[in-house]
Amino acid sequence: MLSPELDDGGTLIVEGCGCGARPVRAHLDLLVWVAATDAERGRRLDLRRDAALYAPYRTLWARQEDEFHAAHRPREHADLWVDNSGSGAPAR
Repeated sequence: MLSPELDDGGTLIVEGCGCGARPVRAHLDLLVWVAATDAERGRRLDLRRDAALYAPYRTLWARQEDEFHAAHRPREHADLWVDNSGSGAPAR
């Protein structure tokens, strides 16, 4: 059974677009921005086995993600950037 508490000195990794939200930043030791170009992100979404289920929500979720980024600006507060574009090209 997993404990809902983390032992002192333990490590907890939280991923997702909301993990850099302004209200939680004071509790972070490190914020990592993982970036990929829009084209690469779209390509990866298209390759998911559940892409058809995801498709009706894709535009809505992208808009919500853009609004979150504009409000909380996690990219600018990141301690470390990882280029996950897969092409070697700079990520947006």
